[in-house]
Order: sequence, then structure tokens, then C-alpha cells
Amino acid sequence: MLNGILGSAAAGLITTLGAFFVFFKKEYNKNLERIFIGFAAGIMLAASIFSLLLPSIEKSNVYLSSLGFLKGAFAVYILDKVIVKYYFKKENKEDVEINKIALFILAIIIHNFPEGLAVGIAFYQDSFSAALALALGIAIQNIPEGSAVAFSLIKLNYSRVKIVMVTTLTGLAEPVGAVIGLIFRNVPLYLPFMMAFAAGSMVYVIISELIPEFFRDEKDRKIGSIAVIIGFIIMMLMDSINF
Repeated sequence: MLNGILGSAAAGLITTLGAFFVFFKKEYNKNLERIFIGFAAGIMLAASIFSLLLPSIEKSNVYLSSLGFLKGAFAVYILDKVIVKYYFKKENKEDVEINKIALFILAIIIHNFPEGLAVGIAFYQDSFSAALALALGIAIQNIPEGSAVAFSLIKLNYSRVKIVMVTTLTGLAEPVGAVIGLIFRNVPLYLPFMMAFAAGSMVYVIISELIPEFFRDEKDRKIGSIAVIIGFIIMMLMDSINF
């Protein structure tokens, strides 16, 4: 159990490495924004399919996974409509931007939770080498996720140190997930349901908040679409590698 918690914590904290890229960029470029939003969308989409939804179906059945997927999407919809918009009223352009960033970071946190849950349970029930490989794979894909979160926060004029701190906090959802996963490890179908739940939450954010960013003009659409494809391929390759 201790290995599971430590393994998920290490994988989550790797998110911080991606945030350090902001120290090498003094000014925020709109094209860079499109690239990172698209890259994050591609990674999230591939992770939703290959790392969460398909394993959920394999561990349970398509009906349970569909239910979890629907509940995940609905949960983020409610958070978007009720909680996020309660604090960030859409009264001006800045508030709209804050709302999008908040929802994006929320999706990353929701995504990290079942990843930590999976690592924690893997260390508990699988061989150490298999669990270590899973943790390493998750850690690698957390690096570009950390970069996406960090560069989205530049628009809020956060200091570099604060950006790194916030990005690190998103990764800490993984050890929390590991602890909860180990507590409820004997509940039937708990893990596959939560994996599908995370997939639904991410797909909702991709469709409602990230992809619309690419349709402001023709140039944005091309840059964003290419970044989505690259991010998707990279995450798909990461998921297929046996460490």
C-alpha cells in the first residue's frame, strides 16, 4: 500500500517538470497558446480513449463504462454551470478567460485522480514491475500536461513561481486518488467506473472549451488542429510503450 501511495505521488509530481518551461518564455504568444491548447486537447483525448475508457471496458463491460462516462461529463457540466460560473461571472472578456482556464485545470485534476487510483491499486494487486511501468507511463504523459496548465496560467499574469506551485497542486490529485483507491479497493467495479468517469469529464472539456478555441479564424483552426493531432499521436505512442 505504501508503494502505491509513493508511486502515485512521484508520478503526480512529475507534472511540475512541465511547468518549468515557463521560465524559458518571457512573453506569452497567441500562437503558442493555440499550440499548447491543441496539444493538451490531443493528449487528453488520447488518454481518455486509450488510458481510461478502453481499459475500463476491458475490466468491466461497455454498459458500466458508458454510465461512468456519462456521469463524468455531466459532473463537469454541473461544475461549469454552477460552481465555476458562480465565482467567475461572464461579465467581461477577462472573466470568460478565467472561467475557461479554471475548467481546463479542473479537468486535469479530475483526470489525475483516477490515474493515481489506478497506480495505487496496481501496486497493491499486481507485480511490482508491472505497477512501476504503469506509474512511469503516467509520469511521462504528465510532463506535457504540466506544460499545458502552466502556459494557460500565463494569461492571468501569475508569477513563474506561482504557476509552478499551482501546476504541482494539480499533480497532487494522484496520491489522493491512490489513497482513496486503496481504501475502496475491494468495492466491485470501482476502478473501471472511475476510469470511465474521468474519460467523460475530459471529453466534455475538450468539446466545450478547448476545440471552440480553434474556430476564431482560419489561422487558429489550422494551428490548433495540427497540435491536436500531434498531441494525440504522442499520447497514443506513450500508452502503447511497454516500459
